[in-house]
Amino acid sequence: MLQWFISGCAPARPCRRGYLPSVIWLASALGCTALMAQDLHFSQYELVPTQLNPALTASDPDWDTRLGLVYRDQWRSVPVTYQTAQLFYDRKLDLAFLPQGEWGLGATFLHDQAGDGQLSWSQLGLRLSYGVALNQQHRIALGLGTDVGQRAIRLEQLAFEDQYNGEVFDPNSLTAEQLDRSAAGFASLQAGVLYQWEDRRTEKLIQAGWSTYHLNQPLIRFQDDQGIALSMRHALHLKGSKHFTEQWETLVYAHQLFQGPYFESLLRVGARYHTTYREEALVVGANLAHRLGDAWIPQLTLQYGPWLLGLTYDFNSSAFRTATTGRGGSELVLHYYLKQVKPPDAFKSCPIF
Repeated sequence: MLQWFISGCAPARPCRRGYLPSVIWLASALGCTALMAQDLHFSQYELVPTQLNPALTASDPDWDTRLGLVYRDQWRSVPVTYQTAQLFYDRKLDLAFLPQGEWGLGATFLHDQAGDGQLSWSQLGLRLSYGVALNQQHRIALGLGTDVGQRAIRLEQLAFEDQYNGEVFDPNSLTAEQLDRSAAGFASLQAGVLYQWEDRRTEKLIQAGWSTYHLNQPLIRFQDDQGIALSMRHALHLKGSKHFTEQWETLVYAHQLFQGPYFESLLRVGARYHTTYREEALVVGANLAHRLGDAWIPQLTLQYGPWLLGLTYDFNSSAFRTATTGRGGSELVLHYYLKQVKPPDAFKSCPIF
């Protein structure tokens, strides 16, 4: 039964004197969703490209290299807090032996931990993209990715009902809840496609993409005789922007995620203000998103020179707000961009006589 607990939904046995720890909360709080078979989620997917679509790897023409940091702190008001951290790196490839086109390479490391049992998800991945400019406005790209990861739990940190002897709870007594192993590894494959239309003269942008993660549906095995398959996760994402003055820009972003019985719909709208400060470009943005049936998510963004900062806070609107008192959690995204100055294609000396 412990395998079922970790997977996300065990039958709710009565808890004696509140000693059964947060693994029960974890199952009930998420509506008995199969946690083991779901990916981690973010509120700013458009700023976390490695988790949205491998075709987004190094896809922006305005920079050559990007370093990214993501930190999410969720559900502080209940005893099953989640902390998620991710580092990612992507850059354009300009190598003579590669076929003509726009190549991008990326790497990512992700770690998540939750609950009394410190149920964790660690993951290391690579991304590769190839894009072709059809003309000055239209571009398509394909992306591939692979991840290797591990799920782990510290059983010694948990307490179970059979450690209650009828009178008192004895943490030193043996429990029948056991696993064949406390960690399980997996390897996963991803693919995606991206279309982008951009008119730099009128400063309009439309971007649409589709991706599928866990194409091989890897098994995670805590027991020798059974495993939990990571369901394929499909993502459809759309983004648009338009300048209506030289300084003001409107933004729209939406995505639909599907993974097994789980689906997520999110729509974000907002505006950005462009100016300069000390001869560096400064862009300030304010947006509001709604994750259907779950949360309202205000977002603030600040871009100054090579730095981009994104901040969100989830205000729960689902039935789970009774436990969270509406406080879902905060998320921080930080990017740093590098742009290489390329030498001229040809240099011709002019001798002076």
